[in-house]
Amino acid sequence: HGYLLSAEIVDMLNRWSNIIHNYPIIKTISKRLSDVKFEKMSTTWWNFCTAQCYRRYWDKFPDEYQQEIKGIAKGVAARGGKLHGRNVNYQDIFTMNEMYELLSKLTTIPKGIHPLRTFFQQLQQVTPEISHENVSQLLETFLQQSPAHHCNGFVATGNATSQGQLVFSQSTICGGGMWWWVYYISLRWNVILDIQPNKGHRIIMPTSPGLIWSDEDYYQNDNGLVLLETTVPQGPFDNKGLPLSIRARTAMQYGNSIDDMLFSLRYRNDGCMNAVWLLGDTKTGEIARLDLGYRHSAVWRTFNGFYWSANNPRDFRVRVERAN
Repeated sequence: HGYLLSAEIVDMLNRWSNIIHNYPIIKTISKRLSDVKFEKMSTTWWNFCTAQCYRRYWDKFPDEYQQEIKGIAKGVAARGGKLHGRNVNYQDIFTMNEMYELLSKLTTIPKGIHPLRTFFQQLQQVTPEISHENVSQLLETFLQQSPAHHCNGFVATGNATSQGQLVFSQSTICGGGMWWWVYYISLRWNVILDIQPNKGHRIIMPTSPGLIWSDEDYYQNDNGLVLLETTVPQGPFDNKGLPLSIRARTAMQYGNSIDDMLFSLRYRNDGCMNAVWLLGDTKTGEIARLDLGYRHSAVWRTFNGFYWSANNPRDFRVRVERAN
């Protein structure tokens, strides 16, 4: 993976590093920066993200996924892949896998205790051009983003399809309010990754280069299971549970049924990137919909009919939880 997609992975790492220059208040200033200061700002941002992701998530990753991430990094390094003048390492690959989850959480932390305070203070030292900006105002801009959820999908089976077969489809449209999830980032979700792990099922998924999960999310495995989600606006979460990257990957790698997928998605759910999930089992023709919140969830299942999803939980408890 790392060896074959080395150039694409380095490009994606640079995109995540440079996305700070799209931050609303910084955007106009960045246009006037020298190349050296532009690079320093990108490096400061990426170092902050790497430290945050490593502290929050690394110990939660099973050994097999840690080894997979390290293997990708070695493949990139073998092709001479560099980021900010140094060799790409496994912390870079790991951070890229967790960026969407990290930034989803950072948008809901109270301003007074926000970890980005330290980052903005560091940034002011690196880039005196923003030293006059108030840190609280910089945080306010970060927290007041409007959500940009435009995914939609459906699953149909039985008497809802032409010959009783299972039909499964998803569309992801990027745009809207979030400064960090724009076309500059999302257009790189242009890889079809085919994984044959030593244990569990073969998985096929669209993804970004360098990831071990889809993050989009759309999956198929060789046991006839299909899985997709449309993310809902971020609600409550914790830092003790498992990130979605692990739960979704596990659901497809080790899932043999809809029950297995439901269990993996809800097991030790940390509340980040909660969503409306659509599930299907081509072996039985059964389909399901899961509204997954932090504390609450709801499931619908059928052998005849269809479910659709467009970032809109139906369950009242999940809707209320999201609003809070």
